[in-house]
Amino acid sequence: MSDESIYVVNVKNRAGTILTVRGDDITSFSKNISDAVAGQIDIVIGALEDAILGPNAAKNLEYATQTLGAKPTFAPVPPPAQPTTGGAPAPTCTHGSMILRTAKQGPRAGKNFWACPAPMNAPDKCKPINA
Repeated sequence: MSDESIYVVNVKNRAGTILTVRGDDITSFSKNISDAVAGQIDIVIGALEDAILGPNAAKNLEYATQTLGAKPTFAPVPPPAQPTTGGAPAPTCTHGSMILRTAKQGPRAGKNFWACPAPMNAPDKCKPINA
């Protein structure tokens, strides 16, 4: 392995120990991660839970399940609500079905419009339509 690895991850645990895992390619990187956490997967999962949910996540879950009788479930977060068209189908352009957007700045700030789904800088991007 070279001194300048393509894949590098640094993780600091609660005690302040820093673990660095490197790899020149995804295969060696994955193997090195597996070797680093071998036999310690519960510790790694606990550290990730602390990092994501906070250090009291386990206590909070225990309290909720034992004291309050809650049943933990892990459901996907629903996508944010999109503006509705009142049941009418979205207009289409040469690039497909247009997307309902809201202007964020300028004189039309807060007003809805239909936008072409082509990439932003596409030379043949269609003009927006007022909603």
